[in-house]
Amino acid sequence: MSEKDEDEVNPEVARELRNDFAFFVSMSLLRNLAMQMEDPKGFMKELIWKWREGQINTVAVAAKELEKKASSDELFNAIFGEYLKKAKIAQREVLVTSVRGFCSMLEKALIGSIENDGKPKEGEEF
Repeated sequence: MSEKDEDEVNPEVARELRNDFAFFVSMSLLRNLAMQMEDPKGFMKELIWKWREGQINTVAVAAKELEKKASSDELFNAIFGEYLKKAKIAQREVLVTSVRGFCSMLEKALIGSIENDGKPKEGEEF
């Protein structure tokens, strides 16, 4: 790609394409790694489970840290404290639900590709 072409690409689009490509490569590598294991499905389920729990724990730690910072200012906490607690709970629930949904989608796609010996079904993303 020439420099002129790169200047015309929206940086947001370029970042999304890089992320999509990295995701595709990662999925392919995970599938190949799982195929070398004794129990590919079990390996994939355990790997996704551990990643999911790590993400959910990270969300919990980040939420606790933000809560601690917000409560350190007494005036701010007195004015916005209750609202922030409710908003944080709602945001945390959305994040956790999103992580779980994403992991379920990954598990179905990866295990489906293992079951089909890498031959994608019609309409399958991977």
